[in-house]
Amino acid sequence: MPPEHQRINGIDFDYCLKPSLLLSGDFVDALAINEELSLFYLADVSGHGTSSALVTVLLKNMTHRLLRNYRRNSSFDILSPSDTLHRINKELLLTSLGKHLTMFVGLIDHTKNTLRYAVGGHHPMPILQQGGELRYLEGRGMPLGLFEAPAFDECELGLENDFTLTLFSDGILEVLAGDSLLDKEHQLLQLCRDNMGSPAAFLQSMMPAERVHPDDVAIMTVRRESL
Repeated sequence: MPPEHQRINGIDFDYCLKPSLLLSGDFVDALAINEELSLFYLADVSGHGTSSALVTVLLKNMTHRLLRNYRRNSSFDILSPSDTLHRINKELLLTSLGKHLTMFVGLIDHTKNTLRYAVGGHHPMPILQQGGELRYLEGRGMPLGLFEAPAFDECELGLENDFTLTLFSDGILEVLAGDSLLDKEHQLLQLCRDNMGSPAAFLQSMMPAERVHPDDVAIMTVRRESL
């Protein structure tokens, strides 16, 4: 796992992860491609335990290999979130591990002040807070590791000087009370409005440490605050 707090190109990346077993199938990472571009992602591998955790190790190897390939000018897939998803999907199918995953990949362009992102079957969508507004990002896509030619939306939006993007694995929905998915999504939006502290504090306020949770839970914040 990466450090729980990283500052990359002026952006703060923080996360917390609570596995349902000893090992987790949730994974997050953030890395500088260069001084102008920063990549981050949150992935949720199907299942729990050792076999799912193994896929997260492979996932980190794949993304860092894409970065090395870019720096050697042999591949530029990492410059496109959707191309990154297609590459990971292809390599995951080649492993024949019988595992699939959902994934959200974001690419921040610090020169243009934009966020480009692609969605690989991930739910719930990240929540963006900026300019006094709070909303779920839009976009659709198919899980990775199931289809030879999946489709992924690639979207782009402008970023303000101050913003917070909060990403969740779907285990957060198991923690929330509610009779329907819509109720839980509304509750999650309200919780983000009321509490924009660290991911660990956010999760603790929702779920006491002694509480048993049936699924891995990961929360990641991507935040920039002007001085």
